[in-house]
This record gives sequence, structure tokens and C-alpha cells, in this order.
Amino acid sequence: MGRDHRNADEIPFAPYPSYREVLESVREYAIFLLMPNNIVASWNRGVEQVFGFSRSEFVGLSGNTVFVPEDVEEGVPEREMEAAAREGMAADNRWHLRKDGSRFWANGVLTALGDPHGKVIGYVKVLRDNTAQKEAEDALQRAHAELERRVEERTTELRETVEELRRGEALFASIFRAGPFAAVVIGSGDGRVLEVNDAFCSLTGYLPDEVAGGTIENVANRYSAETTARIEQMGAGRDGFRNEELELRTKAGETRTVLASEVPVPLNGKHGSLVMFFDITERKRSEDELMQAIQDVMQDASWFSRSVVERLAEIRAGTVDTTRVAELTRRERQVLERVARGRSNAEIASELGIAAQTVRNYITSVYEKIDVRSRVEAVVWARERGLGL
Repeated sequence: MGRDHRNADEIPFAPYPSYREVLESVREYAIFLLMPNNIVASWNRGVEQVFGFSRSEFVGLSGNTVFVPEDVEEGVPEREMEAAAREGMAADNRWHLRKDGSRFWANGVLTALGDPHGKVIGYVKVLRDNTAQKEAEDALQRAHAELERRVEERTTELRETVEELRRGEALFASIFRAGPFAAVVIGSGDGRVLEVNDAFCSLTGYLPDEVAGGTIENVANRYSAETTARIEQMGAGRDGFRNEELELRTKAGETRTVLASEVPVPLNGKHGSLVMFFDITERKRSEDELMQAIQDVMQDASWFSRSVVERLAEIRAGTVDTTRVAELTRRERQVLERVARGRSNAEIASELGIAAQTVRNYITSVYEKIDVRSRVEAVVWARERGLGL
């Protein structure tokens, strides 16, 4: 498997205890460190949960081990590292391999780590098993295709007589009402909602008569200029659209993120639209959790070094509120500046000639005044405002 037989002490990225604590707090994500030569240098327990490897089995392996053979043959791992080195990070959404050879779908990201001179010194890989989500999305695509096929097939067959058209509409109504996905029927021209199914009511909390007769914008926040234009075309006999991301407002005021697809359908000899919604709110939350996990790792100043923390501060920087700096006493500011430089409590106490307990008291007071909960947050807050540089 391409194992590197060097001693662990020779691996330049062996994590500090604080880094291990950050990794161990994110059990549902596999997070591991790759050296520039694509050898695994460190891991978290999420690797064992997602891939099935113990630490002794995984550290020292080639990063290619978790890729499927066809991706390795096509040079996908190398291209991913090149993209991360060039852009800072690269998406990693594809099939991967577990230790037992089984495949699973993972959504993740590879982030490049650089030294103060911009040289890449390693990579952090963070990913999560999203096989269930992938299967659900594939099922949605198949359902869309099958429904479109049925509608097209029945529409062609039922053009001959009004009676057959009525049968087709009855079949469509049956499928519509019993469908597992939230859906609405929109009339031609005016875009008014004619019917909603039970799944739509369950998703939004609205009763049918609270939605019918109005427009879909009554419960949908339009997501983009392109989607706005598509929504305005609903019911106009256009070609429809597939998998546009929208936000639906529920009756209770909650926002749900959905994939919307529109299929033109005949309604009493006119054109109408069937619009289906697939709820992806949990998937979006998982993506947000993934990005938060990356931030948690990147904020570990004791391991990533001062330059990485400064980069995080630059990313988060914009118009920075400095009013709270003025609220600090002279001694509190002295303590915060030394915290931002990576000094320990004992070192701060020695430099300022005060007791270690006094330093802890000052730090507690500073946390309250600048509204942070950890030393890492205090470091970032201070550096954003030029303290400790």
C-alpha cells in the first residue's frame, strides 16, 4: 500500500496534544494529514469510523489508498493536490474505498498548508460518508426521469380523445397526490397554484387552501437571479428546469433549502407545470459542519503556526470593530497581546512580574469583555485588531 517506514519522530507534522483534542472532537469526519509526498502523517478517530483503519495501519500509507482504482489510474489524487496547492483547497466529492474494499460516497475537501514563505508543507484532508445522501439524490433523479417519461408517454397517447386525456389527468393526479416528494401544480400564464400534495403540506406546514390560488412566491424565497427568471416562467409552457436550489419558508417561519424541478404538463388542454421539491436542508447543514471542522483545525495556533492563524484572521477580516479594545485596561491589554503571541500563562506571569493565578483572572476578564470562549478565539480576535503582531 505504499507504506512509509520512517519512525514517527521523523514525520514533520506529528500533532501536538491540542491538535489531537480538536481532531477527536469531530468523530463523524475523517480528518488526516498528508505530507507533500502524499504519505499519511496523522489521523483522527473519524478515520477508523469512516475507513476502518486503526492509527497504526493508516499512518505511513499513501493517500492513494482510500481512492478507488480507476481514480488512481486517472491521476485524480495528484490533480486534487495540485489544485489545493494552487487554489488553497480542492473539493473531494467522489467514491472512496474502505479498508475492507467496500465503496462509499464521500463529500470532503483537501486544504493546502503553507509555511510563511508560501511553500506547501502538507495537506489536511477532511471528508464525511454521505452515501445515504448520494443514494437519495440518485433516487430523486430516477423519480424525475420516470415521472417525465410517464407524463410524456401518457400525453402522446391521450391526445386522440378527450376521454383518454381525462384518464391521463386522473393518473397524473393519483401519482401527484401519492408522490413522496413535495409538489405543486401551477396553472398556465398566471403562475397560480392549483393544487399541492400532502408531502408539500408536511414540508411547509401549510394547509392546501392556504396555498392554492396564490403564487409559489408566497412560500418561496427566490434564490438567485437565474432562478427568479425560471420561477416567473412557470406555467408558461417552457421547457422547465431541473435541480434549481431554492429556499422555502415554512408556515412556522423556518427556512428549508430544497432542489426544485419543473415539468410541463397538460391541464384541460392548456399548458401547466408540475413543480417538485426535494428537501436538502440536512445536506446543507452537513456542508456547513464540514467547513466548520476545517476552521476548527485551521484555528489550532499551537500546531499550524503563527502564519496560518494570521491567514485565518485575514480571511475573516473586513470592517473590524475596535471599540472593545478601548474597554480593556492597560494590564488586560498586555495580557491579551502576549496571548496573541502564543505565550503560556507561566510565561506571561514571568514577563509581567505577576502571579499565574492573576494571569488567569485577567484572561477570564478579557474573554468576557471581547465575548470569546476559548484561547484560539481570543488569538484570532486580537490579531484581527493588530494586537500581538
